[in-house]
Amino acid sequence: MRRLTRLAFSAVMISQLLALSGCGGGVSEDPLVIVSGTLHKEGQPLPMERADVGLGSVQLTLTPVGEGGISDYANAAEDGTFTFIGAGDGIAPGQYRFEIVHQKSGPGVDELKGAFTADKSPIMIDVPVDKAGGEHELGIIELNEYGSK
Repeated sequence: MRRLTRLAFSAVMISQLLALSGCGGGVSEDPLVIVSGTLHKEGQPLPMERADVGLGSVQLTLTPVGEGGISDYANAAEDGTFTFIGAGDGIAPGQYRFEIVHQKSGPGVDELKGAFTADKSPIMIDVPVDKAGGEHELGIIELNEYGSK
């Protein structure tokens, strides 16, 4: 009986230590990076008709390359600027595929004809580890450099 009590006590203590140490996952405590830039085609932002009322949008996705990771989403403003902030503090450093869907007049038609979807986009974004805890400015991403017509 005494041995059973010790085993039960040990099991409880081990489970408490595991819980306190954070085993089992949860939110990452690693420093994140806020990623921003500007998207252009032929030197200009992608046109959006009546973006002020929700008609027209440029939807952006950063999808981690390789196993695991969490995708993040943003919309480009009318001037082409965008910011990926994750859950508020940024995204994890690493390599991402940059996906773009341009709906000039509203939902339904991708003006880029699927050239920058998850399985086709040639644009790769590196979010450097040394920017963790801060910001990473991508500058201007010109779609014509990636074969967009």
